Amino acid sequence: MATDERPPVPIWGDANKAAGNFGTMEKSPDTRAAEPDAIPVIDVSSMFSAKIEDRKRVAAELREACLKIGFFYVTGHGIDPAQIDRVFEGSKQFFNLGFEEKMEIFINNTHNYRGFTPLGGSGARLNGKGNMNEAFDWGHDRFLNDDPTDPCNDPYMRGDNVWPRQLPGFKEELSAYYRTMRAFCRIMARNVALSLGLDEDYFAPFVTHPGCSALVAHYPPVGKGMQIRNLDPHTDAECK
Repeated sequence: MATDERPPVPIWGDANKAAGNFGTMEKSPDTRAAEPDAIPVIDVSSMFSAKIEDRKRVAAELREACLKIGFFYVTGHGIDPAQIDRVFEGSKQFFNLGFEEKMEIFINNTHNYRGFTPLGGSGARLNGKGNMNEAFDWGHDRFLNDDPTDPCNDPYMRGDNVWPRQLPGFKEELSAYYRTMRAFCRIMARNVALSLGLDEDYFAPFVTHPGCSALVAHYPPVGKGMQIRNLDPHTDAECK
């Protein structure tokens, strides 16, 4: 993949902060160094069970992970590995496009944070550079809306996705993956509600037309002794 130096590009970190996507980081006094195996792996297959006791068992594991670690891996999600592989392959093809081709859908030229972010195009400047990764964002839009009678009203993320003209099938593959992940996250939201002692449908109104986006990213190799930052400390828009 091409990682050649390019002229500095405008970063969208400031605009993102104004929209509430990046907030002030507050470090808890209870933080501690994590061991490599500290992040739990949770089998979530029982979330799909018809038995409430099975679903509650997963909910208890999620609660434990969120309270003690803050992150977790999942297995048993039912997502076809072949679909995941196709998304990875499509992302490789996209990032292998020429710089000018990718910049045709530059994220700064959209109002809803969709499209391509080049190397150094996000985050605060460190040694004159932003985050050393490049990314492609897409998300919920009118073509991915599974309830067209109830339009998406998100004030920041509303609008259509933008897609690279050079890659036939890229739009279809990533759109299919978004639908798959959206369906899974809706089930996950039900289980999170259970973990909080709430009705399983509690979060349903908030995930019908989610403002969240999906992202594929490319992180170039970091050489020994290189002083670069791949990604700023940050909070995500959905967490504000």
